[in-house]
Amino acid sequence: MQTASKVRGISGVLRDRRASSRASWARSALASLLAFALISCASWREPPDEPETATTSANSASSGGAARATLADSASIPVTGSPTRGPANALVTLVVFSDFECPYCERLARVLSLINERYAEDVRIVFKHAPLSRHRHARLAAEAAMAANAQGKFWEYHDLLFTQQERLEREDLERYAEQLQLDMTRFRADLDAHTHRAAIERDIALSRVLGVSATPSMFANGTIIRGAKPFGHVQRVIGRVLAQARTITPRERVYAEMTARPLRPEPEDLPDPPEPEFDRDAVHAIRLAGAPARGAAATAALVTMVVFSDFECGYCARLEPTLAELLRRHPAELRVLFRHAPGSRHTHAVDAATFAEEARAQRGDAGFFAANDLLFAHQDALERDNLLEYGRQMRLDMNRMNLAIAQQTHQPAIERDRQIARQFGVDGTPTTFINGRRVVGARPIEELEAAFQRALTDARAQVEQGVVAADVYERLTSTGATQAVFRQGPPAVRVAHFLVMHVGSSRAPEGISRSREQALERAQRAVGELRRGRPFVDIVREYSDEPGAAERGGDLGSIRRGMMVGAFEEAAFGLEVNETSGIIETEFGFHVIRRSE
Repeated sequence: MQTASKVRGISGVLRDRRASSRASWARSALASLLAFALISCASWREPPDEPETATTSANSASSGGAARATLADSASIPVTGSPTRGPANALVTLVVFSDFECPYCERLARVLSLINERYAEDVRIVFKHAPLSRHRHARLAAEAAMAANAQGKFWEYHDLLFTQQERLEREDLERYAEQLQLDMTRFRADLDAHTHRAAIERDIALSRVLGVSATPSMFANGTIIRGAKPFGHVQRVIGRVLAQARTITPRERVYAEMTARPLRPEPEDLPDPPEPEFDRDAVHAIRLAGAPARGAAATAALVTMVVFSDFECGYCARLEPTLAELLRRHPAELRVLFRHAPGSRHTHAVDAATFAEEARAQRGDAGFFAANDLLFAHQDALERDNLLEYGRQMRLDMNRMNLAIAQQTHQPAIERDRQIARQFGVDGTPTTFINGRRVVGARPIEELEAAFQRALTDARAQVEQGVVAADVYERLTSTGATQAVFRQGPPAVRVAHFLVMHVGSSRAPEGISRSREQALERAQRAVGELRRGRPFVDIVREYSDEPGAAERGGDLGSIRRGMMVGAFEEAAFGLEVNETSGIIETEFGFHVIRRSE
């Protein structure tokens, strides 16, 4: 946890932003719908556990007619129409912005389940959607949850999704609906027609207005709580909010009045500073010795991929067919090495790693990857009895296998890999280093192919200089970093932009009929007027298709790394103060960006 002195330094900024955001809610909600779509935020790290305080009484001081009063909604954080758990007249309303594919949201969901039990009379929980753009299943999962909500089963479906985060494909979502005995014809029709997308977009727009930049984020009668805080932390905030709520009469005004003038967060309630972002261009000197390998021979491979993986990680399983396809495409140039990074949440991961290492001890690298394939194909069955059955299927020496698993014979090799992972800042799986350059997550084949080609180009340049293939990796990484490298530059910049859209643009408002070529010509015309000295705000008013942009002068506020889509972010952080970019194309159309601070 950050020290109080560090956190107090940002408290004034946070209060100012929140006050400004709420004042401009009516004007900017529609504009924020498009602006938020640019965001691709990093999830919060789980803070260290805090000691639980004494449980606040769950019995309200109010009774009789006042206790039965319907609470007035809030103008700044409206809850009408959102899924709700708990009494409608609760003194404390927790509005949670969450993402079904975010592991930190799953941790908070468990905390909120306990809150729901402990505060049965005084707390209601309201769910708002904030699916992150880097979570490719999150938006459809949100739509599926709202389809379940339409049939009265939101919270049952919510709980299923959070227990099955690594299985959120369309067929998985339908299977969960069948388990809850939903009307499947109606459920499938809702997904096909995106019936509930508008409700999710409204939540996203609201999250942007409220300054939500990471999931999970939560508001207790308007008081913000960021991140997957432990039970004791959430309980402490509820205690303060509940004490204030009991002083407000009439009771039905509690939520509306407290969200208009929320309690200030205590220093420990404020967010940690944003995590530094890894430098994707940095080369790291990852050691190869001791790791099992497949693909091209070490003497011939021009590209070496070192994959930090976990046999119980669903995302690692998703990467496996991608790696297989890359090896099929590039058998003579690509070599893939495996290093263990079993996660603490995965209770069977170390035993599975031990099984694979023992298979290697008996059958070499071929045995390791045969075990690798079996383990990833049976991630739901990694108990010790299952592992022993896989050993028998592979016709391994079962006396040695039994002993290896029982005595954790290969713990030194697994711990060696863990130490290397820590050294290079690997805090999630899968993480891959391609000739030393980091790629995080189960990236699609197109992205990994592009990274492979970049590495291959660098390697061939070395060969042209006389370096033999066997020495290419060592030459490329010999001056590489021996620990994680983070991006340099400002942590945040303030920018404005204007956006010219076309019929193919993501989230283009109705009425946009111009082609891409026409949109580009329009953007070029606007840039010409800028160069002739016309004020930026005037260009925004005349040319920008983003709803509400004219009123805001195109201002997007302060952005930090990891918040925006790649091309937009690269351009914004590459500008000097008061400098204007050229034309930047993203899925939303053609942007021109100006940095103001």
